Amino acid sequence: PFACTMLLSRRLYPQAPGHKLGTLAAFHALPAAGRAHRALADAEVAAALLGRIQADLCSRFGLAAAGHSLLMAVQACQRHALDAAVQRHLAAAGSATTPAPIIPPHTLQERASWAC
Repeated sequence: PFACTMLLSRRLYPQAPGHKLGTLAAFHALPAAGRAHRALADAEVAAALLGRIQADLCSRFGLAAAGHSLLMAVQACQRHALDAAVQRHLAAAGSATTPAPIIPPHTLQERASWAC
């Protein structure tokens, strides 16, 4: 099972001008991670976008965290059924699940310190 930032963004951001990684990064003013279509740069931007998606889900629905199972439910629903899908997921999950932490977007300076 996987969470796809493109599928998630289509559900959450229908007003975005497009749903390619670079377009969504510009739409959300995410920090540039370097040259596009380079594995590390694209992975860093995708991680920042996923963090933004999780934060937006938390904000919109009053959640403490948006874990992987919620992301799976959101990407599988139709755009007009987003609210109902989240409510169904939360009702089914109850309090028995432990949500995954939100992945925070990182600054370029932080990323620079990760270099090996």
